[in-house]
Amino acid sequence: MTIRGQFTYTACQVAGPYTTVPGWKVKEVVGVDGGPIPPESVVQAAVRPFGGTAMPPVPALATQTEIDDLPRCLRLDVLDETTRSVAHLAVAGRDHSGRDAFFAHGILVDLTPGRPPVDPDQLGSVDRGLPRPADLWGAQGWSTPFRAEAIEAERLGRLPRLSGSSPMDPERREDFVDLHPGQREFVLAAAERALTGGPPLVVVGLPVEAAMWTSVLTHLLVPTCGWSVPFSTVERGHPPAVLDGGSIVVGVPDAGLWSSVPADAASVLDPGRLRAGPDPAVFALPGGGTLAAGPWARLAEGLCRAGLEDRVRDAVDALGARVGRMSDDRPCWGLAAALLAGDGIAPPLVDLVPDLAHLAQQVFAAHLPARLLLPVDLVDAVLAAVARGGSVDSGPGAAGAMTAFLGALQDAGATTALEGFQRGHLRRILYERSAFTADLPFVPAVRPAPPGSPERAGEQERSGWVDRETDPLVQARWLLTLVAIGAGDGRWSGPSGERARFFVTERARLWVAPLLMSGAAIASGGWPRLPDWLWTEVEGALTETPPTELDRALGSPAVRGALDRAGGPLPTVFSARVTLPGLSPLACRRAAAELRARPQDGGRGGASDADQILRAAAVLAPLPDGSPVAAAILLGEVDRCFPGRQVRTDVLDDLLTEVAVRHPGTDVRAVAVAVLGRTPPSPAAAALAGRLVREHPGRTGAELLTWHQVVVRLPSTPWLAEGHRLARRPSVPEQQVLEAVVDGRLAPAMAAAGQMYLARWVMIQPAAVFLTPGPRDAGEFNLESPRPRWLAAAAGSGLRSAVAPTCRQASEALVHDLRDGADDGSARVELAAQWLVRALLARRGLADADPAKDFFGGSRPDGRPDWFRAVRALVGRGDPSLTQKFGHAVMEAADLAHRASRPIARGLGAEALQDVEEVLATLGNVQDTRGARRP
Repeated sequence: MTIRGQFTYTACQVAGPYTTVPGWKVKEVVGVDGGPIPPESVVQAAVRPFGGTAMPPVPALATQTEIDDLPRCLRLDVLDETTRSVAHLAVAGRDHSGRDAFFAHGILVDLTPGRPPVDPDQLGSVDRGLPRPADLWGAQGWSTPFRAEAIEAERLGRLPRLSGSSPMDPERREDFVDLHPGQREFVLAAAERALTGGPPLVVVGLPVEAAMWTSVLTHLLVPTCGWSVPFSTVERGHPPAVLDGGSIVVGVPDAGLWSSVPADAASVLDPGRLRAGPDPAVFALPGGGTLAAGPWARLAEGLCRAGLEDRVRDAVDALGARVGRMSDDRPCWGLAAALLAGDGIAPPLVDLVPDLAHLAQQVFAAHLPARLLLPVDLVDAVLAAVARGGSVDSGPGAAGAMTAFLGALQDAGATTALEGFQRGHLRRILYERSAFTADLPFVPAVRPAPPGSPERAGEQERSGWVDRETDPLVQARWLLTLVAIGAGDGRWSGPSGERARFFVTERARLWVAPLLMSGAAIASGGWPRLPDWLWTEVEGALTETPPTELDRALGSPAVRGALDRAGGPLPTVFSARVTLPGLSPLACRRAAAELRARPQDGGRGGASDADQILRAAAVLAPLPDGSPVAAAILLGEVDRCFPGRQVRTDVLDDLLTEVAVRHPGTDVRAVAVAVLGRTPPSPAAAALAGRLVREHPGRTGAELLTWHQVVVRLPSTPWLAEGHRLARRPSVPEQQVLEAVVDGRLAPAMAAAGQMYLARWVMIQPAAVFLTPGPRDAGEFNLESPRPRWLAAAAGSGLRSAVAPTCRQASEALVHDLRDGADDGSARVELAAQWLVRALLARRGLADADPAKDFFGGSRPDGRPDWFRAVRALVGRGDPSLTQKFGHAVMEAADLAHRASRPIARGLGAEALQDVEEVLATLGNVQDTRGARRP
């Protein structure tokens, strides 16, 4: 930057450079050291913002002390992309016309590429560093004439020079901060908000306070950014007009005008109302709302509290000399960059505040200008700081910090700068070996580097370097870095990719597989996830390890953890015909090792998918490759891996299918029969039984497999489903199950289901079947056909006590099935009619042959027996025609019973109609049943 000249502006009579008319005008313009005078357009643009200036009136007899104490305004205006105006406005008393006036003295500065904003020697700050505009507060040489005669006679002289009262003085700055406790945190938070597009900071108080705070914050920005923060130390107008002025920092004398300004319009620092919320980094604003300190503000405050403010200011100035104006659009970036890049003094600046290192990385990446061309040595310095400082969050230390840092650069979209960081980081991990990222997400994310750059060198050239290495850890790191780079630019896809993969996979078998077997951590964050094509090769190499040696290595938690990271953990969600076939031999051995490492739990809590998969894989692990396995050995492995016999049937089905594929000739049917013999019926067990019958024919367990397929399909009024009015004969498999139940031949695990199956068949029989003597096994019911043996046996003294308690459950299940069905109600009416007549027979003492005698003849304390409740539930409220059907169905059932037992069951119809009317009455359905024929 260079100072182009000075100007004054006031109300006067003397002719100015642009007009001779008395009044407000530019009074004088001069160049610097006899140089050219700034153009009129620039000067007129500089004085234009003064039009709204309001100064306090001056008493006619004011003393010099009172005059000196009048408020003065120091302001910076950004005129265009490169031109800045620093102006000092002071009360000037009455002008030639007798009206109150002010006198403005300004400096015009050009931001020149490759040069600092100003020459420190020009402003008298050689020993203090590069000044910012606010440092000119209290400078010697500002023109401040008072009253008309002095205004007319005032002439420009030398440039103003910093005085002892400048905010740049370190002792003055320290005293000021101490006398304003808690305000710096607010100022920095409000400044970050304003610098990133938010509303301005408004400082209530004296103009010197606004100047001091502006100096503090602009010295935390690179010099060109510091000279691009417009401010005014005092404004006396109303808030809307002041906020329209475009300043980022504004000083105001009157707190009352600003007490109700909303939070989205300004961040008002009112010392009298300054208070923090429950979080000390969150401040309540006078107009409502809150102000929270962001990352930049927390970083700046942390550095100041660490006593490093002077050193940080020097580092920021040094960084500004290197990057010039390239970061002006991201003013917050410079502080973090200066902290990470350092100032060339030992110890490095970032090492003095390790707790702020990660915060600096966040700010650096979030505010990095997109097209910033950083010098190579600066890139190296930042990378070294990130790698050395690591991350204070948790976990992987330097590796995690580098990953987060480079990932954040990618998110920031800093394409040009990012390529430089990518190259620097790659050089560092390949050659200096000072940092390695665990997950390597950054390389695939960034743009491929241009041809000829270090990271695009040929694989053979790289391998020449790494092949000379003897450290296996360095070899594996190099290889995985190369894999990640190739994934980023598509090197491994297509025909050419297959050839390139061969180079990598051969070395992976030599370098990566042994390192995994040793349990070594390739980085502090662990192993990265290998691509599937590479993991397949590494897994193959590991599988070639002798089984004893492999099992011994897998006994180490470190080895198992490394394999989980590199190859992925075992599946945790079971999918039939997908999960177990997808498990490799190595995965099965990993599962077996994991199971051995677990405490013995007797199989408790093992129904989850993850546990079942682990145990099934452990069953497969020791089986000899490709050879048949004896059924006894396979069953022993199942019992060993599933203690307590807790293998799920769907998992067993998948497991046996996989055994049949991997070990042809194994008698999986025998193993399945052994397990199913102790397994309760279920749809999964029925599916397995059916598949075994189809795919593995034989005599082993034939009856058991039939039982499993049949029992799970509980009958639900099958004769009605087929359009029949009376019970049909069970199919052969169904009859086999019923015979097995009454003979006590069912497996113990199936006994309960068998009892329910039998009870369901008992409950769907018509009443008449129990009134005819003798066993029957004919087809559809008729009066001459004998009663089935299983039904007669169920009514015997040995079984009735076992069947009777189940009848109630069977009736509830039937009611549930039929009420949820889609039929027109005929099935429900038919079954309800049969139950009502069976209950009537039980009441007459004619139900000795009915196994459900106790259900139909029992009573409850409230007088409504179970059968009555069941019948009422079947008929229910609904269409009156349904109740008409119910009455006729009862008459037909009673008629059939009458004919089957004539003359024992005389008068059934009349008595049945009474029951029908009672049922309907409880439902609120009034139905005339007098038209029904009564047997």
